[in-house]
Amino acid sequence: MARIQGPDAIDGALMPAVAFQNSIEQIRRRYQRLAPIYPFFELVFLLPRGIRRRAVHRLGLEHGESVVEVGCGTGRNLRHLIDAVGESGRVVRSRLL
Repeated sequence: MARIQGPDAIDGALMPAVAFQNSIEQIRRRYQRLAPIYPFFELVFLLPRGIRRRAVHRLGLEHGESVVEVGCGTGRNLRHLIDAVGESGRVVRSRLL
């Protein structure tokens, strides 16, 4: 299976915490609380079934290639990326919070 690499969190990604009204830790807690219900929003916004798989397919990735997903959040795209690059490929993921 393709290797997945990346840190569990990157603090202060593009803007320092002072740019937000909430601290990075408050934002992280909110994300952890809301992330489990993200699939619900796919239903609310009527996103078509298989939209993530089709989006990865449109990237035109081939076996053996490398791909980076920045801001992977819950990681719901990772399995599709892994399938696209195969065992010889590499998937690098980065969570921003």
